[in-house]
This record gives sequence, C-alpha cells and structure tokens, in this order.
Amino acid sequence: MFTRKIIVITLIIICLGICSAIAYYLTTYTSANKVSESKQSGQINLQNASFAVIYSDAMRQGAEIVTYNSSGKILDKKALDGGRALYHTEENGGDYYIASERQNHHFKLTKTGEIISFYGPAIYDKDRAIGTSFIRRSNDYMFYSMNMGLHPKYSPDRYSNELVYWNDKTHLNNHIILPGYFQSAVEMDDKAYVLYIDESIEKVGIYVVDLMKNQLIHDFPIDNHKTSNSDGVYYPTGRFNGSSLQVFQNRILVLLDGNRPDIEGKPIIQVINPANGVLEKEIKLSTEGFNLYSSTVYDDQLYLISSGNQVNVLDQKFQLHEGLTLEKTTSFMQKVKEQRGSMCGTYLIGDSVYVLYDFVKNKPADRDREIHKYNLKTGREEAVIPLSYKSDKEMISFLVFQ
Repeated sequence: MFTRKIIVITLIIICLGICSAIAYYLTTYTSANKVSESKQSGQINLQNASFAVIYSDAMRQGAEIVTYNSSGKILDKKALDGGRALYHTEENGGDYYIASERQNHHFKLTKTGEIISFYGPAIYDKDRAIGTSFIRRSNDYMFYSMNMGLHPKYSPDRYSNELVYWNDKTHLNNHIILPGYFQSAVEMDDKAYVLYIDESIEKVGIYVVDLMKNQLIHDFPIDNHKTSNSDGVYYPTGRFNGSSLQVFQNRILVLLDGNRPDIEGKPIIQVINPANGVLEKEIKLSTEGFNLYSSTVYDDQLYLISSGNQVNVLDQKFQLHEGLTLEKTTSFMQKVKEQRGSMCGTYLIGDSVYVLYDFVKNKPADRDREIHKYNLKTGREEAVIPLSYKSDKEMISFLVFQ
C-alpha cells in the first residue's frame, strides 16, 4: 500500500513535467481571495440518521450521499452535482466537510442537512483538476491542501501545494503556497505544522507557518534515513486523511514507513520538538507487519489502526502498547478473502471505532459494503451495519453522526 502511494506521487510529478529545482520561493495572496461557497438546492434528511455514506468516482463527476439509521435502513439520498473522488471527510462544530482528491469542488453538510459546495481561493478556477490530499480540523482551525503541482498559471516554476485554512471563531481565512506535496497539517499556538514530501521525492520536512501573519517561519527537515548510496528509506504513512501527522503531549508526531522490502510495513514514530524541529525520540511502531491506516488522539492516548485491524496505543509517556486486534469472525475473514474486502474509512467516537469496508471484487453496483462497530478498549465487534443502497460509483467514504 505504501509503495503504491509513493509510485503514484512520482507518476503525478512526472506527468506534470516537473523540472529540476530552482531558487526557493513562497507566494501568498490577498485576503480577498478566500474560500468561496455556493448553496446547493434542497437538503438531505438527517433526522434519526446515524451514518451518511458518500458514493463517487475517481474520474467521473456526479456523486451521491445516502443517510442511514443505526441498523442500516436508508433514510434519504441526494445527488451531489459535480462531486468527484470524495474521499476525505472531517467534522467541525457539528458541520461535516467532504473533500475531493481530484478537483477544486468540495462539499459541506450542515447540522441541519443543508448541502453547500465550497471551493478554494478565488484565484483558482472552480472544478479544475486540483484536488486535496487531506482535510483536517486541528483545535479551532480547519486545513486542507490544494495540489496544483507544476502548473503554468498557479505555480509555473516549482511543484507546489497550497495550504488553505480558516478559523470560525476568529474569522481568520487565508492560504499560502509552498513547494512540495503536502501530507497533513496540525496546529499549535497559532502555528501550522505542515508535513510535506519535496519535489525530488527524497526530502521529507515540516513547514511551520505563522497563521496570524500567513508567513513561513521555519522549514524543519525530517530524518527519513536517506543516505548518499541508497534510495529514500522512510516516508509519511497512514492512508486515511492526514494520519501521518499528529499533535500529542505538546509534541509533533510524524509517522513514517519504509519503502524497502525489509522494512516496509514496519513503521516508526518520530517525536519532534515543535520549538526547534529537533528529533527527541524515534519509536518502532511494530516489529511485525503493521500497515498503518489511521491514527487518532483520544483520552490522552494515540490510537494507531492498521489495515489488518490491529490497534496499537501510545500512552502519555510515549510507551507503545501492542496486541489489541479488532475482532474478525471466521465468516468475515472468509468474505474479505473471497471478495477482496478493504478498509475505506475509520471514525472514532468515544470508546467506539467504526470501520467502513468495501468488498471490491465485483462491479460497484454488485458489491457488499458494510460498517462495523468495535469497542476500542477491547476490540470486540459490537455491530455490523449492511449498506443496502446499490450504486455504480467505485469509491465510498462515510460520516458518523454523534
């Protein structure tokens, strides 16, 4: 999974015709170029809804959102005109954000069921093929990236991404363009820490952005064990919505996995001092195979979930506890094997973790799709919610309502 991700990033850069590095730069835009919104017609019913599942395609526009109750009964459905590759989701203040990996057209679902399209800053054409690699809430801030790459209009000289951010409490709304491919962003003390891979696919680092001034103030390198006589060794990992970066115990945690066969699937955690970028500790996440899918801070602990249903926990003293596995019945494992089941999202609420599974062997309209609810403390499976809506869309993501 991790190796494929690096290959995809490399192909993106090659396809965009990236050239050799030139002088470092950064560009910002005026406050007039803010994130824009436009209301969609109609609403979707959220009364008694426990879940919303988003169905979309990677290459075709036109998506659907379907709400379900706790047992999987369909409550309502709504077409999302223009929706495409709607993979990343995040909750903020009771509203839910749904972001596209492929284009500059995203959606917000309000707590009252209103659906609103939103786009990047006004300088960018709506619906252009400029997608995002994450959308995340960190404290009072929302962050998402815009991957314009090497673009003759927006970034003609270097492969770059735009960090878009806002704070509803202070009404701050701004964005900044920097070189590289962004993996995630978190906030501490009104500073954004932005994890990136550079255009050469060799360097990994953290940009520190002063959010009040909208200025880059530091560029901390990450030790990814790169040497002069080897290919890159460790790169950000965690497939789900920026899981490669976390704030934990007043430190920045970077999760990395190897790209060589002997270390792939054996990720590490780097503990970074946010004041100076110094590496304080490096932790081996697992001595066995552990393909990180998602990470979540809850109850003063960091929960790390693998694509194989394993859960490791990092406590407040940065001690790693291994061994918990989300329950897998014999019938479920057989189904995973026969129908090629895979994770398509995780969602943690209280002591419960919800996992969305897509069984991808058959064509989309013939696939089984399920939400499994597990007890996060014991790993016990508490419910299986089958999703009866049949869609010809190839991708799914989901929301869980509290």
